[in-house]
Amino acid sequence: MKPIGKCILVIALSTLFALPIPMTAYSSEGHSHEEPQTDMDGFFKGASLENGSRIYFVGRTISGKPVERTGGPHWLYMHGGGCANCHGDNGQGGIVPMMCAKSSPPITMKALTSGTHKHNGTEEHHTPYTIETIRQALEKSVNPDLKPFSPCMPQWFLSDTDFRDLLYKLKELDK
Repeated sequence: MKPIGKCILVIALSTLFALPIPMTAYSSEGHSHEEPQTDMDGFFKGASLENGSRIYFVGRTISGKPVERTGGPHWLYMHGGGCANCHGDNGQGGIVPMMCAKSSPPITMKALTSGTHKHNGTEEHHTPYTIETIRQALEKSVNPDLKPFSPCMPQWFLSDTDFRDLLYKLKELDK
């Protein structure tokens, strides 16, 4: 295939990740900045599954505001996207994102916090995540032991409310 053909193919495939989703009249902006709680049950009080789902699937809040991010694959900046683009609609991972060399791990709440998960058919063990280390993973692209993720993992910067809503979505993926 000629280089121009490959470029067109990459652009065509990457547009699949930018499908519009209807927005509602909810805004997650304007909330105070508070430290996240470590108590999982109390942490999700008042969480919006609708907002968390929108962030998970398209990388935008339901008010339409894109989630601030750095790093990750170039197509993400051109066409947008969220967690589902690399970790799948069900959060189980196993997807090799476009322009990346490794498959993505599962990111359901159970996979993150249990210390064990299946990745590519193999059971893997890791230091269990806490609310704080999940935030650290999103913002610094490192695991709980501070080991860097693949360069394909963007760094995401969420308000406290949007962070809580996204984690509520990850918890719902376990059902």
